[in-house]
Amino acid sequence: LPPEALADAQHVLVLSDARRGEFYLTAFVGQAGHMERTLETRIVNAAGLGQLWTEDTLIVSPEAERLLPVLRTQLPTQARIFPRNITPTPSVCGQVAWHRRDQSPPNPLEPIYLRPMEYKLAH
Repeated sequence: LPPEALADAQHVLVLSDARRGEFYLTAFVGQAGHMERTLETRIVNAAGLGQLWTEDTLIVSPEAERLLPVLRTQLPTQARIFPRNITPTPSVCGQVAWHRRDQSPPNPLEPIYLRPMEYKLAH
């Protein structure tokens, strides 16, 4: 994330569109130099997203520009939503892949338009 995105953010919610009015969401806590995951990726609806939001939360997404109007209707007016799409650069993807190459087996190929079976709506 760009430094201006993390200024004063202690909690970061990263989300993307899961369709059907739901979002894939992962939560992080920490400072700009070091963030730790506090929630594994899950599916939430607007109510679930609202329950995870606090005043020091920043919401970022690779689809922020498209989701911004929807998020503004679902969250409090003071919610901080980074207004630009956040996506990793190819070099960052390569670095992540390089460091993970010996730590985990490759995932089996699956059609990307299907939800992973383990992702259920969080209550």
